Amino acid sequence: HVAAVGHGTVDVVGHVTLPPGGVRVEGLRIDGVGERPVAGSADWSKGQGHIVLNSPDIDLARLHTLLGMEAPLSGDVALDADFRMSGERIQGHATVDVWRLEFEQIHGGGLHLEIASLGDLWSVVARGHESRFGWASVEGTDLRPAGSPLALASWRGATGSVRIDTEAN
Repeated sequence: HVAAVGHGTVDVVGHVTLPPGGVRVEGLRIDGVGERPVAGSADWSKGQGHIVLNSPDIDLARLHTLLGMEAPLSGDVALDADFRMSGERIQGHATVDVWRLEFEQIHGGGLHLEIASLGDLWSVVARGHESRFGWASVEGTDLRPAGSPLALASWRGATGSVRIDTEAN
């Protein structure tokens, strides 16, 4: 139940069952990536799945060290995600908030990201700021990827509406 990752350890606990053709993890708890644990559950069976993850505080510097990455990175992340998958179809939502972000030329930056899918349509809202550069906002609605939403190439041919708003300092 302790997992070694890169340059450190995390404590991963959960109740795992193996139904025919699948895996189920209930009561998932990951300690060691922030002040408070990541909590969640996962269920995958016969091409269908459901994943839930929640954490009010992931320490990016700690995660960065655990993964053995070299470029300096720090900040805090809150995560709330709940997705259901069936084949190539995904339905659900995720919200990610990042604050005190330090990475290369970004100092004290922040980001708010919301992703939601319903059927074949997706919406994305991303807002970021950095005191020296300004802020940017991107809102995409009724986005329909040209293929699997899991393939980057599908998003290159996506249709829908996107609005971009920025302010530079």
